[in-house]
Amino acid sequence: VVSCMYETVWFHFHAIAESLLSVERDAVPAPLQAEIFYNGTGRLQGRWEVVLPGDDPPSGRDLLPEASLPVEERPLQRRYTQVERFNIFLPPIGRIVLSGPDPKKLPTTLDGLHQVLLRIEASDDKEADSDLAAAGAGAEVVHSGGVAGFPLPVLRYFVGSVPPGVTLGAFTPLAPLADAAAPPGAPLDFSWTQAPQALIYRLEIADGEGKEVFSALLQQGIGSYRAPSFLREKGTNGKLRWRVVVIGPENRPVAASEWREIRLAAK
Repeated sequence: VVSCMYETVWFHFHAIAESLLSVERDAVPAPLQAEIFYNGTGRLQGRWEVVLPGDDPPSGRDLLPEASLPVEERPLQRRYTQVERFNIFLPPIGRIVLSGPDPKKLPTTLDGLHQVLLRIEASDDKEADSDLAAAGAGAEVVHSGGVAGFPLPVLRYFVGSVPPGVTLGAFTPLAPLADAAAPPGAPLDFSWTQAPQALIYRLEIADGEGKEVFSALLQQGIGSYRAPSFLREKGTNGKLRWRVVVIGPENRPVAASEWREIRLAAK
């Protein structure tokens, strides 16, 4: 029995249309909200976290509500800088607007891309509990309230000036920047803004001659990816190229970013 299943979730800034916000260092960002559609009723509890520049990006499983994972995998989700917690009751009306954390608590001391995560924890509503002892599968009670079968979307804001080539409110690659240099030993992190028509994002990486050497598929709501370390060995002439293709309904590409070049610094 599931007490609350989230069917559609999206983020938006209150009274601001851009999907990407530029904030000056030490300034206060605009307030944010999450509009949630759900069925059932019960408690919604969780926390707001921020992925700071340099942190390992979240994976699709990190963005799933806790109750969507098997019990043994729940402690394995990455934790980031916690900003604020919430614990509210959801009445059986199917829609609620969840206020974001106090904007004054959002970090703005580091330049670069920040990602705000809505982390939904498994609620302990009795109707959603599973008694493993009754099923002969163990001795504990598993809390399962607050389920969604998809990763929750991520909100992003830049501290400092928005890099060249990044357009507020439009699908665009964020990092690495065009003709960026990748220091030796540093991970290759890729990120992009969200496209509303996307079902899947395909990250394509080619060598310096344009031959594809790697690709990855990411679900809607995920806008970052850390490439495996062996990718550096695939570069030719000390270079790699990358782009992101937006895949829409019927597996059709509906948009694609321009190819960007990465310079692989010598060891």
